[in-house]
Amino acid sequence: MTDTRPESDIELHFCQACGVSIPQSAIDTGLARPQPDQCAFLAAPERCPIKFNQPPAPAAPPPAKETGTRILTTFALLYVVGVTTFLLVREMRREQPKIDLRSVAKIEHVEEVDRKIGSLNHDFRVALGDLETNDGEQSRNIAALDGRVVELVKADKNLAHRVDSRADELGKVILDLAERTVGLKGGMESVLSELRELGGRIDNVARKGGGAQSPNPKKGGAGAPPTPKKSKQDLDNERLLTEYIAKLTDKRATDQTRYNAAVQLGDLRYPEAVEALADALENDKNDLVRRACSWSLGNLGKLSVRAIPRIIAQIGGKQEYVGYMCERALGDITKAVLGQAVTFNFDPTLSARARKKVQGQWEAWWEKNQKKLLPN
Repeated sequence: MTDTRPESDIELHFCQACGVSIPQSAIDTGLARPQPDQCAFLAAPERCPIKFNQPPAPAAPPPAKETGTRILTTFALLYVVGVTTFLLVREMRREQPKIDLRSVAKIEHVEEVDRKIGSLNHDFRVALGDLETNDGEQSRNIAALDGRVVELVKADKNLAHRVDSRADELGKVILDLAERTVGLKGGMESVLSELRELGGRIDNVARKGGGAQSPNPKKGGAGAPPTPKKSKQDLDNERLLTEYIAKLTDKRATDQTRYNAAVQLGDLRYPEAVEALADALENDKNDLVRRACSWSLGNLGKLSVRAIPRIIAQIGGKQEYVGYMCERALGDITKAVLGQAVTFNFDPTLSARARKKVQGQWEAWWEKNQKKLLPN
């Protein structure tokens, strides 16, 4: 903009772009050309006063009306900045809300997921219930099976006890019958001997009266007692004794055969069977055969006295029922000899150490009483 005034006044020019004063000499020489909205030194930019670090001319003060508006605008901006800052600070301090899946996904999708989760939870609970039911049923079955096993063990023990009791009763009956038979036989032999003696005396008196010489007994005369002949039963028993001893000692025979032979030897009641029974009790590998041998030794009574140490040695062995039958046999033998059974209360359920202790008690008892039991 060009300010034209009378020649008597000073003319001042300002650049519309730079806002600096333009010397009149620059205009006169053509270095500056004031133009609207353009630098007056466009033709010679290197001549711009700003390029030469010349301080710009002070800008004209704005009108008073514009100053008031700027103040209001400044206050409004400050207010807006303060409110915005306050809101930002409060928002930053506020706890961040949790993300809701329903606000992200669609409602029907969330409901479908909920239904699937509920279905899976139901299936899991049903499966878990089935597992618990099966586990409980298995536990009850195992408990019932254990109870049945215990009952069977008790029944087996009761049956074994009853069989042993019945065997003892049967052995006693056989023993009594045998003693009666032997006693009757001995009585008859004494009667026959007395009759023979009486007959011999009568013959002697008759011969003396008649002057006859008495016969020589060595030549089989009337005075010599006749040799008693063995009965058919005795001959059969002796044959069976030899046969059963052979079967008991035969290692090729079956367990059942050796078991039956051991029982039959106890029933025959021959002293020749004691040695074979004692050997089988010590050396046979079958538990039932050894138990049968101990029973038969007890059934032989007084005949088995010399086998007592060998019976005692088997009480504390690994086979507890063999030890049990051995103590019963010792009780039967001591009852036959002493009139009262000796026992140290052996129980098959005792531990190995307790069974050895019972065996030691029997050994001490035998050491003390063997002279009383052994025949002279």
